[in-house]
Amino acid sequence: MEFEYISNKVELQNTKQLYTLTEIDQALGVIAKQLNQRFADEAITLIPVLNGGLMTAAHLLLKLQFNVYVDSIYATRYRDQTQGYSLEWKQYPNRDLRNQTVVLVDDIYDEGVTLSEVKA
Repeated sequence: MEFEYISNKVELQNTKQLYTLTEIDQALGVIAKQLNQRFADEAITLIPVLNGGLMTAAHLLLKLQFNVYVDSIYATRYRDQTQGYSLEWKQYPNRDLRNQTVVLVDDIYDEGVTLSEVKA
């Protein structure tokens, strides 16, 4: 699997930062607190939607205080574009998810189409 990291600041010149890392970390802390309370006595499977959900899932995972299995999926609608198309599956989960509590983590929730299709 190939991961890409954008370090070229020229590509970031026309972007606007909406939230700081501190604000994101605080929001993930709120989510983690809710998950810690709800699932204190059971295990969940945390599944980031690759590639975007990986870092968000990693930051969240560090805040969880109960048993967590980690798997991943790779599903995309964007194919290096800014407009979404039909969902393309590149990797399915490795774990059997039947009768499991699953928490899906993605990086962008604009229309909810990708997560809705992944959930189905």
